[in-house]
Amino acid sequence: NRAVVSDAACCEVRTHISTMVKAREIRAETREQLMSRLAELRKELASLRVAQLTNGAPSRIAKIGSTRKDIARVLTVFHSNERIQAKQLLADKPLNQWPKDLRPKKTRAIRRALPKALVNKKTLKAAKKSANFAPRKFAVKSA
Repeated sequence: NRAVVSDAACCEVRTHISTMVKAREIRAETREQLMSRLAELRKELASLRVAQLTNGAPSRIAKIGSTRKDIARVLTVFHSNERIQAKQLLADKPLNQWPKDLRPKKTRAIRRALPKALVNKKTLKAAKKSANFAPRKFAVKSA
């Protein structure tokens, strides 16, 4: 089931892998640098698509997939950086003022639970009842 690949194609793939965009390397880049890299990759993809239509070299057509993945990596890093910056701007606001996609996920039960300040709070009627009627104590323990 394995396809036989010529030496020229293997060399081409290896050289392109060395120039592959790595997410950990571009995380530190600024927004402008990421956008310029994205524009450059999109231009490269457009030229590769033209080469595909004009029956260009197979080695260039093989680069289309890796270029698309590079674009996806740059966009992923860009959007994660945007989310981090948005969370930093909203840090001083209460969570109910945050956009829903930026709020902490947690679990459904935790999200619906009472806030810690209200867990042990009692109504006026319940407070009077507990103050006036102490819990009953029995001489014999129930089995």
